[in-house]
Amino acid sequence: MRVFNFYGFNAIIILLGANLFTVLGKKGKFTEYYHNKIVTVLEQIGRFGCIITMIINIPYTCFGFFIDYGNYVYPVFTGVMVAVYIIGWLKKGEKESVGYALLLSIVPSVLFLIDGILILNIPLIVFSLIFAPTHILISYKNSSAACKAAEDSSGSVNG
Repeated sequence: MRVFNFYGFNAIIILLGANLFTVLGKKGKFTEYYHNKIVTVLEQIGRFGCIITMIINIPYTCFGFFIDYGNYVYPVFTGVMVAVYIIGWLKKGEKESVGYALLLSIVPSVLFLIDGILILNIPLIVFSLIFAPTHILISYKNSSAACKAAEDSSGSVNG
């Protein structure tokens, strides 16, 4: 297994590009409702660990494909998950919903974990196990609060 992971690199570029495009489109309209320092720090450790270990296969910690045709399954699975993520962002648009927040947090979490398992990349598996629950929790809490805030503001205007 080579040190540089071309498929992982492309997946990360596309995932980050979709997030960057969305953030730039919102122009400062993001509100963080959930404030738990420990969860946030763990999420960031997991996030950056996943980004790095998706791109760089650290020698002696990444053992390669353990299933037959893994070299075909890995890029196909990665491509499908990235496509689902992009479609999720496109369908979400400006809508704020818990369902889309969960989709957009679960898809990269599953991508990182399954990719780590497919190539037996131990650091990627560990970082994804840190990232997944914290990222999903933060996304859920922020989205739930944003939906409630939108509901409250529309209720006060009409009521």
